[in-house]
Formats: sequence, structure tokens, C-alpha cells
Amino acid sequence: MESFLREHFRKGVIWLAVFIVFTLLGKVIDVKAIGPEGTKVGFAALNGFVFKTIGQHEFFEKLTKILGYIALLAAAGFAAVGVLQFLKTKSLKEVDGEIIILGVFYVVVLLAYVFFELCVVNYRPVILDEGIEASYPSSHTVLVICIFATAPGMIYRLTMNKSLYIASKYACYAVIAVMVLGRLISGVHWFTDIIGGILLSAALVYIFNGAMEYFGAEPLPYAGTEKKLFKLPIKLPDLPVKLPTVSAGGHSASAGSRSTSEGSHTAPESDKTAPKGSHAAPENDSPAPAPRRNTGKGGSHLAK
Repeated sequence: MESFLREHFRKGVIWLAVFIVFTLLGKVIDVKAIGPEGTKVGFAALNGFVFKTIGQHEFFEKLTKILGYIALLAAAGFAAVGVLQFLKTKSLKEVDGEIIILGVFYVVVLLAYVFFELCVVNYRPVILDEGIEASYPSSHTVLVICIFATAPGMIYRLTMNKSLYIASKYACYAVIAVMVLGRLISGVHWFTDIIGGILLSAALVYIFNGAMEYFGAEPLPYAGTEKKLFKLPIKLPDLPVKLPTVSAGGHSASAGSRSTSEGSHTAPESDKTAPKGSHAAPENDSPAPAPRRNTGKGGSHLAK
């Protein structure tokens, strides 16, 4: 448990450090006025190339807005669970600790949004209804990743249903993928805005998971539980393998049957003196072996 906890916090700190470094680099590397109304943006060559290549698509802008509203509804649902628990027990101590930690996490996400609204790194590549707006990091990307990456774990801790946990996990991951790609394709963000949103979200989610473990929340079914639940038991049938029998002379019977020539077989040494059409009698009293079936063109083969 302690190593698992340290791993979550360590990854969270690493991702946060990467985000900070990436943000600082965006303020000093290739900063040019390529935005609307002469606004400047870092990594100008990269951002300009991606924006010109993809362009602007209103459909994906509307789609990602809808996903953002859905994320807010999901967050409101978890908040409602905490409120109902408080109203029922009249005590904050009786509210699930996981709900309280999640509420603190949402507040941190909100503070990060407010901070970058005040400390502007980039402005949008296009002007929307409200004029030029701050666009770094992508707030929709941060919102959806932070809410939907933590939602499956909360669902499991509230229901203790592994199947529901796994189903919600894949559904939430699909929504996250659509949001990240859709927000980029929409053309209302620079490419680095999306990258910054992913980095910040990863840092916050890892730290959240570490806090959950630290305060003794119910562990999630990690370590390949999904594979165990969905893996189909496939067993290949045993194939019988017959080995060729070995005769006294050291040759296999199957090999001997394939050693026939196109007309007939050579008689044994003891039969060479016998007239045509007959064979020499065997020296012992044991009966002669039965002849094998024809394998050549009119010839027959006898076991030696």
C-alpha cells in the first residue's frame, strides 16, 4: 500500500513538474504574434502549422461544449450524494471521506482554472463571442479529464460493483478521447493548449489518487482485474502425434514404405539366387510377415 501510494504521488509530482517546465518554455521559445489582434503565442511554428492544417470546425466546438456540460452534471451528481448524506446524518463526519476528498479535488481544479484566467499564457487562435480569451491550458480538456478520470473510481467506491466500475471506466475514457481530439479539431485552441491541459490533468488526477490511498479509501481493482473479468477461457485441444515405428534394421516403417522405386523393389540378398517368380524360404520357423499394400506402380513392398 505504501509503495503504491508513493507511486501515485511521485507520478503526480513528475507530471506537475513537466507541466510547469512546458508552460515556462511556451513563454520563451519561438514566441510570435500569430494570434488574432496581434496576440503572441509560444511554439509559434508548431502551433501555426497545426492550426492551418486542421482549421476550425464549429461542429466539434459544439460537441465539446456539450461534453463539458455533461462533465459538470457528473460532478454535480457526486456533490448531490454528499449533500444527501449530510442532510440525512446532520453531521459532516458521517459523509463519506471519498466524497469530501473529491470535493476538495474539484475546488483545486477550479482554482487552477481561475489562476490561468488571470495569468494568461496564450490567447485563443480565433475570436469568439467575448473577444480574445485566455486559452492555456484548455479548460474543457482539464475539466473533462479530471472529472471523468476520477468518476469510475468513485462509482466503484459507492457501489462496490466491479462490472459497473469497468463499464464506466471505458465509457469515461471514450468521452475523454473525444474531448481531447474534438477540442483540437474545433480550432478554438492552439496545439500546446491541449498538451498543457493533458499534463496538468494527469498531475492532478495522480495526486488525487494518492490522496485517496493516503486517507484509506477503498482500493480500486487494479492489477489486471479487467482482463480477468473479460478474459475468455480458451483451451486448445491436445493433438495426437504418432511417432513412426522403428524396425529391427533401424529403418522406420513409414520411411520404408516411401523407399519404393517406380517399377518394383529389390529383393533381399537371400532371394537373389532363387529363380524368378519364387522367393527363398525363411531360415527360421516363424511365419513370413504379411505383405504390405501396393505403394508403387504395380510393385509391392514386404517388410524386411
